[in-house]
Amino acid sequence: MTLISNLWTIIWKAPQIIGIIRAIIDITGSETFQKILEFIQDILKLEPLPPNPDKESEPDKQRLLERLKKRIGLSMLKMDEGDYMVFQDFQTMKNSDIQQA
Repeated sequence: MTLISNLWTIIWKAPQIIGIIRAIIDITGSETFQKILEFIQDILKLEPLPPNPDKESEPDKQRLLERLKKRIGLSMLKMDEGDYMVFQDFQTMKNSDIQQA
């Protein structure tokens, strides 16, 4: 009896399940999504991994996440860290000049 009940549930829910699976395949199969995954993979290759990721504390994980976000931002801006530091210094000088005026 349980088999028939489970089979009926599967048949009844099949359109919803197929719709969800189709949406997941559409998202993961899209070219944009694949580029994003490759981009993240390239950034992770550049980032040194911690010696023991299982014993990492929450602040360590937060710092790693911040570094990854910074690398993603820099690569989207097509800047290296040196150029970004110069840009930040320029913005700081510009803001201080505006405040002094």
